[in-house]
Amino acid sequence: MKNIRENKKAQQEIVGFVIIVIIVAVVGVIFLGIYLKPQPSVATKDAEINNLLISTSKYTTSCYKDSEPNYRTIEDLVVDCYQYKKCGDGEFACIVLNRTYSEMLNRVWIAGDTSAIRHYEIKAYYQGNLTDPTTKKPAFFTLESGNSSKCLTTKAGQKITSLENPEESVVTELRVCFGS
Repeated sequence: MKNIRENKKAQQEIVGFVIIVIIVAVVGVIFLGIYLKPQPSVATKDAEINNLLISTSKYTTSCYKDSEPNYRTIEDLVVDCYQYKKCGDGEFACIVLNRTYSEMLNRVWIAGDTSAIRHYEIKAYYQGNLTDPTTKKPAFFTLESGNSSKCLTTKAGQKITSLENPEESVVTELRVCFGS
């Protein structure tokens, strides 16, 4: 009789131990799943992206101001787009800006799932005071290509263009998402 009680007690201890092991394993799998889950990439400022924005801002476009030899740069078009201006031939500055940036960036990068660059987005927005984020307005120009859902790292750069009033600026921002 004593032997049967000891066997039952041993079986209960083993069942309790198995339950504890299962609970610890489930908690471990949950923590492992949280740890291995891809985190949204945070954009880091990058000198290469800044240099690309600065150099492309000086690119001469097909848009001219008053007469044909007076062609506008991308930097000029960003401001003209913000101010809803047209080129000398009547085409809106935003359309020329979109077309020019699309052609230029598609020559530099092919964004997609099989490329090292998965996604890029360029946008321009007005910001009244650069030290006060509440003066930032929604983007008036946006251009993007690729798939942003598979980003591992994101690098970003900014080009700031002052308007007539030095306190007011138009900011052009480029974010590039990299995959494996």
